Amino acid sequence: MFFWIARQARSADAAARKHAAEKLGSGGRLEGSGAVPRHVALLLELVTDPDGDVRATAYGALGHVADGRAVAAMTAGLKDVEKLGEPAATAVRDAAARAFQGIGAAAVAGLVQLTKEKSQKAREAAVAALGGIGGADAERALVAALQDGRSSVRQLAVRALAGTAAAGSIGSLSAALEHRDPATRRSAVEAIADMKNVDAAPALARLARDGDSGVREAAVRALGRHASPGAIEALLVVFEGQDRGLRQLAAAALKDLEWQPATPAQRALRAILRGNYQAAAAEAEAAIEPLAALLGDTSAAVRRAAVEALGLTSHPDAVRPLLRSLQDADAAVRQAARDGLVRIGAPSVAPLACAVHEAARAAAPDVLARVGGPAVAPLLDLLEQGEPFASDGAQVRRVADEQESERASRVAHLLGRLLGQAARDVDSKTLGRATRLRDIVRVREIMPASRRDSVTTVVETVVDCTDLRGRAAAELERRKNGN
Repeated sequence: MFFWIARQARSADAAARKHAAEKLGSGGRLEGSGAVPRHVALLLELVTDPDGDVRATAYGALGHVADGRAVAAMTAGLKDVEKLGEPAATAVRDAAARAFQGIGAAAVAGLVQLTKEKSQKAREAAVAALGGIGGADAERALVAALQDGRSSVRQLAVRALAGTAAAGSIGSLSAALEHRDPATRRSAVEAIADMKNVDAAPALARLARDGDSGVREAAVRALGRHASPGAIEALLVVFEGQDRGLRQLAAAALKDLEWQPATPAQRALRAILRGNYQAAAAEAEAAIEPLAALLGDTSAAVRRAAVEALGLTSHPDAVRPLLRSLQDADAAVRQAARDGLVRIGAPSVAPLACAVHEAARAAAPDVLARVGGPAVAPLLDLLEQGEPFASDGAQVRRVADEQESERASRVAHLLGRLLGQAARDVDSKTLGRATRLRDIVRVREIMPASRRDSVTTVVETVVDCTDLRGRAAAELERRKNGN
């Protein structure tokens, strides 16, 4: 019988050789020392067969009948496996890995050497087999394989380390989490996601801040599969962060974990991620930062919705992002920003009046007119900021430089328009302040051309408040007379 199988194993017909390998795999495992049994020796001839199908079948059979004595010849059969081409080379690799696992610990030393072999497929087979066998020597070799020049070998090493980690620990997989290659770190994160009863939250939380977006996303997804308190805490940090894409992943993970937001900031974020901007605005101050982050969105509809929600917060901290939106390329967004500033009212007046970009200056008259009487007091506050100064016996206020001069002129102009349009809406106390406005001057010292001459002091009137005082006084007089 064996003679007939041996003839088939050496036949010119590949199908006959494959059939012989299948028969030889039923010969049983005869462990011992010395020469390998004859059926094993015949199979070892077939692991160098030029036909990939025959090689794979031979390795599969060796997994059932070989012991440590066959390892050296089995590893040698993999050194030229790439010559078979695909998919044969991969099929042989996988069959060899299973065969080595069948041999067990006796194969480890040979596999460790195989991880250093030139053939990529041979290294892959060795790594896969070591992961299946386990043990300290195998684990050390797998950690070393993380430094392999080929990504496929590193990925297999990561999966193997995940399989050998002790219960409740990520073990040597931690080395892969620190790897310089993003793909390796990502594979390690994905492997951890499949591990049960492991508190990997600290490591995953750190990788949620990784420099590679793929690693960050994988880490957030992995946190979502670990329902530990630490994982939820890490997801909340991501949820409240600046990366919108990660926030959406964290929100989805938290939803799957049936988490409920506990703070205004968390409620606002969840509403934003669901596209419910009005609900976010109801959280007032807590919604401003995440809403402002949407002002750079590529969608004009999203930007407009965010701007409208910022106005609905009615909070002074929303003024700055609304001022930026006055420069938006989309007219509807710009109009929504104006409307939001009007809704916020008096707190928007001073920042708008002092804004330097042209879009804000152009919008200021319309916005202040719509705010009406409540806009007067903030403008008076700005005009009263100058340092008191005596000029020709009159009390005035002094500004320091050209920038302050220009601002005072602009504010006075806005106040004059407002008193002309809405003086009847201004309370008498505020009008009284306006009647006491001091003129605003700028004092400059001109250095003499000669040391013998004195420094010349020039007082230049920047804002003559006579008209402003007169308008306020006229309105008070009208009220006094009951008109």
